[in-house]
Amino acid sequence: MGCPSVRMPMGTWERRVEQLLAEVANLPSEEERKRYLDHACRRDPSVRTDVEELLPYYLVADQEFSAVPLERLTAMLSSTTLDAKGGDARWAAVLETLDPPQRSDSIGTLGAYQVMEVIGHGAMGVVLKACDAKLGRYVAIKALLPDLARRDHYVRSFLAESRAMAAVRHPNVVAIHDVEDRHEPPYLVMEYVEGESLQAALRRGVRLELVDVIRIGIELARAVEAIHAQGIVHRDIKPSNILIERSTGRVKVTDFGIAIATSRIEEAMPAGTLYFMAPEQFQGRAIDERIDVFSVGCVLRMLARHVCPSPTPPNIRFALRRLRYSTERWALNRLQKLCQEMTS
Repeated sequence: MGCPSVRMPMGTWERRVEQLLAEVANLPSEEERKRYLDHACRRDPSVRTDVEELLPYYLVADQEFSAVPLERLTAMLSSTTLDAKGGDARWAAVLETLDPPQRSDSIGTLGAYQVMEVIGHGAMGVVLKACDAKLGRYVAIKALLPDLARRDHYVRSFLAESRAMAAVRHPNVVAIHDVEDRHEPPYLVMEYVEGESLQAALRRGVRLELVDVIRIGIELARAVEAIHAQGIVHRDIKPSNILIERSTGRVKVTDFGIAIATSRIEEAMPAGTLYFMAPEQFQGRAIDERIDVFSVGCVLRMLARHVCPSPTPPNIRFALRRLRYSTERWALNRLQKLCQEMTS
């Protein structure tokens, strides 16, 4: 069996759809738009479907997506708080792996740590607040979801996150203390930041003064500089991954779940959070460390203007579709390389 090929390069699709959108949007009536598409897309109904789906968004592009109020943005980006007594079954499964508690205010024991509560969760793991009795301090423990811990790919990614975090030592980056890869599921032990994420603060309705936005920007820039100095690209700088220390107001960047070494970035699948992604990320173009700088800019714009960062032009639906095509192209290219290696 031969290797698959990409039938329509993403760039070709982009240019064709963008051209049609621009032309159709200038027509004064729906009937004229229909007649134009009947003629222009008579040999390519799939492109017509894309144009018709995107046209309503394109027609209101001058109302710029970036004008979405901050309240709506935080609602879109917010995640439900997980209660230790309930929540999604996959997250609750982590709690079922804990040993019985050794103190009355603990919900369980994980290695040498007494787990106090669940303080966060994501697509790959759960974050626990725990007490390190030996050193008399609180720590944050990120445990991989049990169902993912049975898949080598996710375990390797989880351990890669641990190594990436361990490589960066900086006051504006959350420090890692330890990793336990022999436990089921594996977990990493991190610095516990007494405070909240920037996203949580925004969700509470916090409005920052310009001087605070500038200060956060400076500290984020220092964190990103330290990350890049270790040959790592974070790829997911966003409010939920930015912690604010309550006592000092210091910024701490966390969650290296999709971070990647600079040397491997060309072979990496497109990844990130759409609202904070550089255009090159969802277009499948060549990227480098500057994508993190772009994400920092999106965060600061959101803080300064109290509006949602714009992931397009011209609209979020188009960006999502571009991301889908770039991801498919990445997968096909990887498969082609594998086939070539097998037949060489």
